[in-house]
Amino acid sequence: MGHIGVRGWPGDLSGSVLVCDAVSHIVHRDVILEQGSGFVATRSPSEQQSEFIASRDTACRPVGLELGPDSALYLIDMQRDVIEHPDYIPEKVKERMNLRAGENRGRIYRIAPKGQSKQRVMLAGLSDTERVSLLGHSNQWVRVTAQRLLVESGRTQIAAQLRERLRDQANPLGQLHALWTLQGLELLTWEDLDKLLGSNEPGLVENALVASETKELWRSEAVSRARELCASSHPRVRFQAVLTLGVLSDARDVDRLAALRNVWMRDWQYPLSRVAVIIGLPDRANTLLADFLKAHRAPSTNSALRDAMKDLGFSTGRQRTAESDRSLAEVLREASKPGFPAELARTVLESIHSGLSSQPPQATAEEASILEAMEKSLSETSRPALWRLCNKLKLPTSSIQKATIAEAIRRAADRTLATSLRVEAMDVLRLGDGVSTRPVLFGLMDSREPARLQSVAWEQLKSSSEEAVAQEILARWKGISPSLRPSIVNSLVYRKSWNGSLLQSLEEGRLTAGELNLDLEQRRQLLRHAGETNKVRASKFFGDEEYSNRKTVVSDWLARLPSKGDGSKGRVVFEKLCASCHQSNGKGHAVGPDLTRQSHRSVEDLASNILDPNMALNPSFAAVTVEQKDGETVVGILESEDSEQVVLKQAQGIKVNVSRAEISGLTYTSRSLMPEGLESGLSPQELRDLIAYIQE
Repeated sequence: MGHIGVRGWPGDLSGSVLVCDAVSHIVHRDVILEQGSGFVATRSPSEQQSEFIASRDTACRPVGLELGPDSALYLIDMQRDVIEHPDYIPEKVKERMNLRAGENRGRIYRIAPKGQSKQRVMLAGLSDTERVSLLGHSNQWVRVTAQRLLVESGRTQIAAQLRERLRDQANPLGQLHALWTLQGLELLTWEDLDKLLGSNEPGLVENALVASETKELWRSEAVSRARELCASSHPRVRFQAVLTLGVLSDARDVDRLAALRNVWMRDWQYPLSRVAVIIGLPDRANTLLADFLKAHRAPSTNSALRDAMKDLGFSTGRQRTAESDRSLAEVLREASKPGFPAELARTVLESIHSGLSSQPPQATAEEASILEAMEKSLSETSRPALWRLCNKLKLPTSSIQKATIAEAIRRAADRTLATSLRVEAMDVLRLGDGVSTRPVLFGLMDSREPARLQSVAWEQLKSSSEEAVAQEILARWKGISPSLRPSIVNSLVYRKSWNGSLLQSLEEGRLTAGELNLDLEQRRQLLRHAGETNKVRASKFFGDEEYSNRKTVVSDWLARLPSKGDGSKGRVVFEKLCASCHQSNGKGHAVGPDLTRQSHRSVEDLASNILDPNMALNPSFAAVTVEQKDGETVVGILESEDSEQVVLKQAQGIKVNVSRAEISGLTYTSRSLMPEGLESGLSPQELRDLIAYIQE
């Protein structure tokens, strides 16, 4: 990465960030724009259809960018014919290549605006006074190097000169570097910081706030100023003030809570500010949410407003624990008042529900009373959100909910209705107790039903860990659509309470090992983690060895591939075998790598990665195994994680949220979710057609 940290370059070049892409022979540029409490990087208007640098030389490998003392950029070109690791290159391709070609070459390009002087600033022989004068230089390299040399010298005699520079408001960059030079020499005082905290330059105030966190000696003064700056006119300053309060002040400080509330009310539309405030409110999200609802009672289509309510609602639910006394009553009361927008009320209910732990404290009498009243006033479309919350808070099923579920059961089974209406009815079935809803869900998994209904029915059934569900699914196996079977097999393998039913079906001959088509990790799950008895039972059907050498398979198939493929036929193959986890040309699910615009990749490269998915596995797409305290196992690709939960992606784009409180173990594997042996269902021509489609 590089940065054009020099003023005076033409257009929007100054301040841009640059990223080298050695594989694509380009240097990409983004301009940095201020947006609320943070920044965004975006393509320059002048480079919407081009790159800052793009080379036709296939050996051009940009790997580094540095700003020089002459205010020019220096680009390092590694010059290699082959940049990929040899292990990731198919054997057939390697045979035609000199993998070391270019090792005796290399280039350095000097990049500067036409007419710019080549005069360099030489700091080596300068005095400390001269170096102090350069702290505000227009060239970032000069400023930073001068600061480094001053700090490394350790000479504190320059304190007066640094403070003079600190007072020079005509050059904010000089003030900034003087601040951190004083801090590096351990000469910084509260008086120095106090001057900068009153500056009109937001960047200076931000840095002064960060520096104020470095000494316990001035904690009291720093907390006081940070509280004041929560009322600053600039959102970036308010954001940093909230972060500084989080570091220095007591979470129970009433003045801190008031300051954070005021920042939220002004900056709720900025995601970074929302996160900062919520972190600073470890147990007061409910009070802030109630105040926020009072201030936003008008209908709104503002997505940022919904996001703000979701964030606060989630935190409100998360903070409602057996150890805390955080009641939902105040929030529910505001959301249930006449005239409060139904869509926003539903957002609040759903977000609180998502934040609650799996076993939250039962609803209080006050909460139950408000929820009961809300049920009568909410629309039919909003009631399911309320019922989900009631179920989690262990409230009894109401008569309205029972009647709604009964009607939903009837509509879901009614084949005269449109599929979309039946799917809507099935969403209501999630609120049922299982005993009444499962018969219709099992019936909807019949292959004669629309595929969408089968898929929704399975998604609801697999949320249960009861062995009876697995037994019923296996009893209906012959009538289950092939498109659902991989997901069902995955649950049968990784859900320990279902392992016994799976193995029993194999033992009784109702199911064969070949039908399951288990990959190595699935077989190992049964052989190593299914419990002592089930491990022995599984060993009669599966082995723990690797599949036959994949390199041999790859070489064999490459030799048999036709020279040409038909992309239109390949699209059918893609939709059948790949679309559940990959996207290409707008089709499929974004679970594994995006396969759009792969025309630059050779037939050999794509074929090798399809046949041997673990040959060049990107760590971002390696499978993650999460073991839960209840004995269940979830496998997927890690999409995100934070202190509260882990989110995994599975086939069909399904996302599974697992609370960290429910995790007993988490393992990052070195295997792809994509199974080996995909070629068993393909002919060489079909594989070539698939590659042709991906290359389009």
